[in-house]
Amino acid sequence: MRRAPGTYVVAPEAEQYITELSNGGITLILNLGVGLGTDRPNDTWLRTPEEMDDYREYARFMVRHFKHRVQYYEIWNEPDSGTPWGRIAAVDYAALIAHTVPAIRKEYPEAKVDACPFTPVVTVVSLSVPPPAMMANVTSTPSSPRFAASHTSSTSG
Repeated sequence: MRRAPGTYVVAPEAEQYITELSNGGITLILNLGVGLGTDRPNDTWLRTPEEMDDYREYARFMVRHFKHRVQYYEIWNEPDSGTPWGRIAAVDYAALIAHTVPAIRKEYPEAKVDACPFTPVVTVVSLSVPPPAMMANVTSTPSSPRFAASHTSSTSG
């Protein structure tokens, strides 16, 4: 939770839950999303340098706080879903990745970073913007453990 610019607090119940899961041997993926989006007046959020710096510092705090308990960090979720929290253009999302991943790497070099997929045509565009070295060890959701667990189904009959 953000208290003021640059000041963040993790809710005690979230802290306890993540610690218990980690201590129990559960591999965790922490989504670095920010709220429901209803407090953003338009679709320009995360475009300005100041907004991207603010997000980067939030991500840095979360990674520093949870490193060694959380190994996977997801940069946003459903960035193009059309929901109040998912109206980030592909080019802006790619810039956010390029802006945030170095901070994550500096805090926790072993962290796995997960970039969410866009529609197939946009995925090629969005993931081609950051330099290839920046994208080392950055995965797209289908290769993450969560995807395998949450997108399996069975049929009976």
